[in-house]
Amino acid sequence: MAHEVLFKPIKVGPVEIKNRLALAPTNTNYSDNHLVGDQTLSWYTTLAKGGLGLLVFEATPVSSEAAETSIYNIHHFWGPEHVPGMRRLVESVHSHGAKIFIQLSPGLGIQAAKRGSGVIPKAPSRVNFRMQAENMPESILKWFAGNPNMVMELEGEMAEELTEEEIERRISAYAQACILAVNTGFDGVEIHSPHGYLVHDFLSPRYNKRTDAYGGSLENRMRFLLRIISAAKEVIESRIALGARLSIDERNEDGIHFDEMRQVAMASAKAGLDYLSVSDGCYEQAKYFAPDEDGTMLEGAMGFKDVIDVPVMTPGLHNPDHAAAAIEDGKTDIVGLSRPVIADPEWANKVQNGEADRIRRCVRCNHCIFCLFNSRAVRCTVNRQNGQERFNLNRLLK
Repeated sequence: MAHEVLFKPIKVGPVEIKNRLALAPTNTNYSDNHLVGDQTLSWYTTLAKGGLGLLVFEATPVSSEAAETSIYNIHHFWGPEHVPGMRRLVESVHSHGAKIFIQLSPGLGIQAAKRGSGVIPKAPSRVNFRMQAENMPESILKWFAGNPNMVMELEGEMAEELTEEEIERRISAYAQACILAVNTGFDGVEIHSPHGYLVHDFLSPRYNKRTDAYGGSLENRMRFLLRIISAAKEVIESRIALGARLSIDERNEDGIHFDEMRQVAMASAKAGLDYLSVSDGCYEQAKYFAPDEDGTMLEGAMGFKDVIDVPVMTPGLHNPDHAAAAIEDGKTDIVGLSRPVIADPEWANKVQNGEADRIRRCVRCNHCIFCLFNSRAVRCTVNRQNGQERFNLNRLLK
């Protein structure tokens, strides 16, 4: 199948992207004590050199409050110490003709700490998450079974309810991080709002039991997200792109579902988003955001596209034929890649050069996710160079 459609430029807000292929935001645990170091720089540069038009930098907390977690070695972005590495990263990605957005997080919500960690998460309400084995990808369960020294955390600490004053601080910190993103040279900001993290927690009746202006009706449950969009848009203006990532359906019976999420998408686009990035499920329903088949999120993406007039990015399309068909048929505007480019950073170049048959294919073993769940740096079973890119840094930066 011809893949030319994947390499047509697209405008996202004020930003022109050279093709329809993007790195979906992927936390890696590659940071050097929460700073951009050689491994982070090398991995993102490798992907930019590999032909992706857009890289969305992983979920990054906007304040020390937002970063409270015992789970991941994530990057931080709020102080002057965080800027030099990020600026070097932006310059390197730009040197290979790609654009780079940063996914900024106002907090990790109920998923900010494992049970027994002693870190008490802040969330809309006093709720905790409980992962059930039957809702995890089967491959993850196999990895845990084969690694008895690894502990699978199925339950998190009980959260403390955010006060309205704390909510105001989160929104203010978000706006300040957006200013920092503009000044650092990022081409866009993506609001981290899927998968049961803090913004999603506010949207979900399962996680949000509040009785004030931030709870109850969907209008109230959307308030936190819409205020973040408003605060971000006020400082960003039209200088860089602004988007958000949303789960099309939480997949918990008492959670937020597709019909309400379409209303969230409409309200978010009306509030000023330049694009929408979709995902699915949450950590209690992890099998949905790491699907075993191509195209599982396209129906939801189309449902969003029907009600908004900004570009939609959709992941879960490993096969370049399926990716091209999705664009050609108008089911999505941009294809988000994560596991496929972990397995083969040259995925985009190989497709563009007519060498799709040479792609080192992701086998969906989910070892990368298994590493992340266990606070380890991401690694790949089919790409042994993954996580070792820093040893090629001098060559990458030439």
